Amino acid sequence: MFSAGSGREAKEEENMGSHGTYHKFMRLAALVLLAAAVALQAQAAKSETTPPQVIRNAQPEYAEEARTARVQGTVVLTAQIGTDGIAHDIRVLRHMDYGLDDKAVECLGKWLFQPGTRDGVPASMTVTVEISFRVPAK
Repeated sequence: MFSAGSGREAKEEENMGSHGTYHKFMRLAALVLLAAAVALQAQAAKSETTPPQVIRNAQPEYAEEARTARVQGTVVLTAQIGTDGIAHDIRVLRHMDYGLDDKAVECLGKWLFQPGTRDGVPASMTVTVEISFRVPAK
């Protein structure tokens, strides 16, 4: 009866002695390292990022100068939302005149966010926010 692993393979292993065991160990080690690398790559591909979510916002105050001139429109801001949920480093991307830029920055400064996360850990993230101004009806 023929059995796998007997005969020639057994004789080669016997002739190789400890060298054969070493080579088998090295092949096994290489396979384990390859499997670990594949697992890490798969884990990295699964990393999740969730953006900050608004918990509390505020309505912008209309600048008197803008109200008098009946100016309306949208100021676009960018800000860094910290792990504390507060907007930091607020900058104006799209400006409006008549004091509305300052009112938009002031308004965003009153908002509160649920911080964004990377792989489940709170992280500071950049957001873009539009603050709209509409002339109130008389």
